[in-house]
Amino acid sequence: MKSVKLCGNSVAAIAEVPEPTPQAHEVVIQTAVSALCGSE
Repeated sequence: MKSVKLCGNSVAAIAEVPEPTPQAHEVVIQTAVSALCGSE
């Protein structure tokens, strides 16, 4: 799956990471939409 990793101040990169595997009493939530404000 794709992930956005923060690499430093004002630096972000898209990376391929493995699907998370939930442990007992944990859940994985699928994000449908996400946004960032340009001033953040």
